Amino acid sequence: MNFVWLRVAAALLGAGALAWEDRRTGFMDSTALYSLILFGALINFLEFDVGLAFAVFAPFAFIMAAGGFLSRSNQFGAGDVYLFGALQLLLPFHPFGSVWVVPFIAGVFVVAGLTALLFNGFGWGSVRFGPYAFAGLVICLLI
Repeated sequence: MNFVWLRVAAALLGAGALAWEDRRTGFMDSTALYSLILFGALINFLEFDVGLAFAVFAPFAFIMAAGGFLSRSNQFGAGDVYLFGALQLLLPFHPFGSVWVVPFIAGVFVVAGLTALLFNGFGWGSVRFGPYAFAGLVICLLI
């Protein structure tokens, strides 16, 4: 089965709600983050394909491992790491067939980083990355 619209809706609604919460409170709800991760994993298991499983779960494992290191060194928030992991599980490839040279989640991360840099400048202060991750997701879905 093809769950493209379900994947896109879950990613946009979940990331949008978490971005709003991150902007408002500075934290993301763990239950919502874990729910997005479990939902993404469930959809991938329902569409089970050995090649797809490796293409989905290997980058997810890398995101969680690298993000865990960055989170422990206070370079990145744990909620942001879980959000990017959930987005990798929900949208492992561009959902509308656009050809990307880099993995879709890498594009989202780069666009989110550039958006944060554009709106926050080069300040060294704390940045709430959730809203920029949502902006990166929307921009990457549109291109």
